[in-house]
Amino acid sequence: MFWLKIVLRDFALCAIAIMPFSVFANNLVEHGRVNMNGSIVASACALAVDSIDQNIDLGSLPIGIIARDGQGPEKPFHLSLEGCEIFSPGSWSFNSVRVTFDGLHDDVPHLIKLIGNAQGVGLLIKDGEGNHVFPGKALTSLPLEKGAMTLNYTLSLEKNNEKLLPGRYRAGIRFKVEYE
Repeated sequence: MFWLKIVLRDFALCAIAIMPFSVFANNLVEHGRVNMNGSIVASACALAVDSIDQNIDLGSLPIGIIARDGQGPEKPFHLSLEGCEIFSPGSWSFNSVRVTFDGLHDDVPHLIKLIGNAQGVGLLIKDGEGNHVFPGKALTSLPLEKGAMTLNYTLSLEKNNEKLLPGRYRAGIRFKVEYE
């Protein structure tokens, strides 16, 4: 009896081994689809992936610093452009780049309004030269450089016309990069 069990077990294993693979494969086949899309744009550069969606933490700031100095410390950030080409294909000609930042407008024209329970401050953006960036207004065009370019900016909190109150805040800033 013991021998018979071994023979039957070995027979079953042999039978499985010689069965066509397709008998089992029919139960394992799954179908799917990959969709792809994209675009070809008339652009002199590509915005680097790490510049597309940035999260910048300004940290905790004692309210006394804003009350005393009128603003908080500056936090640098940048937009990286890569693969820049200066060319004129047909009617397209690119030799400069211009950036526009926008967000909710504060009562102070050069500030972006914050959302949250903190009050009395707005978000100030400065360009690489230290000039205030006005939300919705294009910055001065910069000469386009072949290869890669890094556009440097800073963010800081600045006192606005509201009563200064501590609390959490956030802001969303959109930007547009145009080539001329």
